Amino acid sequence: MSQKNADTPQTATEKGYTIDPEFKSLFSEMPPEQYAELKASIDKEGIRDDLVVGEWEGKSILLDGHTRDRICDDLKIKDIPICRLSFPGRHEAKMWVLQNQFTRRNMTPFQRIEVALQFEDHYAKQAKENRERGVSLNSSKGIVVVEEIAKLAKTSPDTVKKVKKILKRESVPKIAEAINALRRDDDGVSIHGVSEMIRKIDEAEKPTDSKKTKAKPNKKASSQEVEKKMDNTISSLDRFEKNLPKKNDRIYFYDKIIKWAKGKKQTKKRSSQ
Repeated sequence: MSQKNADTPQTATEKGYTIDPEFKSLFSEMPPEQYAELKASIDKEGIRDDLVVGEWEGKSILLDGHTRDRICDDLKIKDIPICRLSFPGRHEAKMWVLQNQFTRRNMTPFQRIEVALQFEDHYAKQAKENRERGVSLNSSKGIVVVEEIAKLAKTSPDTVKKVKKILKRESVPKIAEAINALRRDDDGVSIHGVSEMIRKIDEAEKPTDSKKTKAKPNKKASSQEVEKKMDNTISSLDRFEKNLPKKNDRIYFYDKIIKWAKGKKQTKKRSSQ
């Protein structure tokens, strides 16, 4: 658990913290118009909210306030209010950043899921550890990763799956444009709608051969063909029997057919068991 230093918040004449690319990447870029508004506000009234710096293993890393830090650089502001929090390690600091984002009221549903997905590795690790200890999924400690992410983002597991599928297609220009619209919460753009767009694109890209349905065999025609072959066989046997000169030969002939038929029946019966 993190704890606040006794002498915070404090004002620093020098930054006294490092910008870590991983922590910076946890936050989406502020749109230009919002950035301009915040910059004008800070220029006029100063910084209202402290920057949050995490400290562990002798490091001081900026956790929250990357946009304000950039504005301070633009405006040459050196007196920056800082709140310092101590953590056991990097993982705990990252978890704090991600959970802290959920306190922001202006997050769109898509953004909430994006943030929650940052916990995927954490939950997957917990689930693996539980499996190794033999913890049942039905127990209070059982973890299903997608369900944990859904609970965190206050949405359904199905919606989480849709967002994961959408994000995997971000390299497609049309989908990338839709993702940006979801992040902005544009009217008329929904997670379900973009998911349907991907489904239709996938359908259109399927090979044409796969769309052709194979002709089903005509059962009636097939049955008639078998019946015809049976009649031909019986006729052939009948002609063969009539050509036998002696009565005993004919009896022997039918005995052989009956014995062969019984053998076939037994074989079929064993194979079906």
